[in-house]
Amino acid sequence: MWTSTGLVFACGDNSAGQLGLGHKKMKQGLGRVVMPKAISIAHIVAGGHHNLLLTEDNEMYSWGKNGQGQLGLQQTEVTK
Repeated sequence: MWTSTGLVFACGDNSAGQLGLGHKKMKQGLGRVVMPKAISIAHIVAGGHHNLLLTEDNEMYSWGKNGQGQLGLQQTEVTK
């Protein structure tokens, strides 16, 4: 969920870290996704086990499962 104040919240299955909460535990209620710096969100999309976020400055953030390169990274290992 993306709020009008620019905050992002997530809940549910987190087995691949797709909620962006810094752990892989299931989240029953809403948990706030903490970004590494202050950003203005332009778009956010959710895949099956991953998420992509585009900022107003055209920076792309991605998190979650990357087994087939769906995060747009060169590697498929888990990174933080």
